Amino acid sequence: MTAEGLRKTRREKYCGASDLKRIEVIGRDIWISCPRHQSITKTVDNILKLKDVEPAPCMLVCGEGGFGKTALINELKMSSKDRSEAIRFMSLADNPGMLKFSDLVMSALGVPILPGRATTRALLPPDIVKYVRQSNIRALIIDEMQSSLTVSRGEQERNLLLIKALSGAPYRLSIIAFGTSAAKNALSVDAQLSRRYEILELQRWTLDDEFRNFLASWENELPLREDSRLYRDDIAKTLLLHSNGVMDFVVKGVKWAAIQAVLTGEEKITKELIEKGFATRWSY
Repeated sequence: MTAEGLRKTRREKYCGASDLKRIEVIGRDIWISCPRHQSITKTVDNILKLKDVEPAPCMLVCGEGGFGKTALINELKMSSKDRSEAIRFMSLADNPGMLKFSDLVMSALGVPILPGRATTRALLPPDIVKYVRQSNIRALIIDEMQSSLTVSRGEQERNLLLIKALSGAPYRLSIIAFGTSAAKNALSVDAQLSRRYEILELQRWTLDDEFRNFLASWENELPLREDSRLYRDDIAKTLLLHSNGVMDFVVKGVKWAAIQAVLTGEEKITKELIEKGFATRWSY
């Protein structure tokens, strides 16, 4: 049996715990895999298997806020620990020092940012190849990609050239970018660069089997003492109505309703508790 098969669900582990403990457990995040995520992680896996390809294949995962991009990146970080090929991560949302895009890239790749480098005309210092090869870095994952492209025209062009250079010789790094539609639109400015990118768009949830299976998986992790059957049409439709199909609000809606199920003693999620959960949110 696999380690996943041996893992106890949160429902199995905490169903008999106190109300206070169960509410704390309900509030925790957990990774729930589903086909829309699996297609992205599989694409990343297959891209990393390609060697000595020039230019290196790249990917943009496109979706608006709340569509699950951060959860995907966190899962890729966890899975990268078991890879022989190194993956580096950077987020353009986390830049308190207001570094330039090129400096953020160097920092993510482990290249020291030395005084005087900012004045060089080269896109990247020549010794960056050494760091990439010694560390067997195969990919750079960039979160909030649109932040590097929704800038002045001159800066945008320089950032696009840098991204293009990284995927070509001698670096051959696959750029796995996450961003909004603004990133997709900016990439389209450079036809040659956009051809290097597989663009996968995260969609809103709809009432289909994938959504029902996702809800069923979430129910297995909720420490409630009665079956909610979240996959039922009335429950699923209510969640879609209040969340507008946005991943973040679907997950929060399930959590809020589960907390209400504990507080009221109902011990299962109902349509009424979903509505109450969205009304009270975290102010229970």
